[in-house]
Amino acid sequence: MALHLLFGDKQLTECLLLLSAEDTLIVMTPILAKALKDDLSAAPCRIVVLHENDNAIDGTDAGWPCISASEWIALSCEHAHSMSWA
Repeated sequence: MALHLLFGDKQLTECLLLLSAEDTLIVMTPILAKALKDDLSAAPCRIVVLHENDNAIDGTDAGWPCISASEWIALSCEHAHSMSWA
């Protein structure tokens, strides 16, 4: 069970290869989520999007739920490992 932080698309292929059903993937910006919607559609795990403004969290055009910074911290505590992807 790992928490994956996706900051860009340079390592997207490698990230997708390592995802499992027990993992969570955080797409680090709503703009990136929208851009990678098709690429991430077959991901086997839960996907959430970090929203830059905790006071204005809404859905994304990609259709995944948005989370706040405090929810990100909670997910970090729930997962034994985390990996960052550029």
